[in-house]
Amino acid sequence: MPGMSGLQLQQEMCRRGSHLPLIFVSAHGDIPMAVETLKKGAADFVEKPFGGQTLLDKVHEALRQDELRFRRQTQMEEIQSRLALLTPKEKDVLQYLMEGKRSKQIALALGLSRKTVDWHLSVMREKMGADSTGDLILLLHKAGCLGVDGSPHLAASFA
Repeated sequence: MPGMSGLQLQQEMCRRGSHLPLIFVSAHGDIPMAVETLKKGAADFVEKPFGGQTLLDKVHEALRQDELRFRRQTQMEEIQSRLALLTPKEKDVLQYLMEGKRSKQIALALGLSRKTVDWHLSVMREKMGADSTGDLILLLHKAGCLGVDGSPHLAASFA
C-alpha cells in the first residue's frame, strides 16, 4: 500500500474506533507480524500466493464473525440500558441474587421481608424482560455481569 503499511492502517482504524474486520494479505509476512496483527484484532492473515477461493472464504468468515460481534455488542448494550432502569434497592437485591443468595437470605441481609424481596425480583424480571430468575441470571451473564466462574461483578455494570 502506498503511503501507509497495513499495520499503520490497522492502528489508525483502531484509533478511530473502527470495528471493520481486517484481513492482512502479504507476500513478505512472517509469524511475528501475523501474531501482532491478530493480537490487535485482525480477522485473518494470508500469505501470498493464495487461491481466489481461499480469500473469498476468509472474507465470508470475517463477515460472519463481525456480524456475531455486532449482535453480542447490541445485546449487551440493550441489557445494560435495562439495568440502568433498576432502582438502588433492586440493584442491591440483584447483587445478592448474583452471589447465589435465595430470597430469604437476601431479605435477612437487607432487612426486608421475603415478600418484599420477591416483589423486587418480580419487578426486575419485568424490567429486564426475563421470564424467570434463571433467565435474569442468563441475561446478566450475557451482559458480562458474571465472570466465567459465575462470580458477580455487577458494580461495573451500574457505573
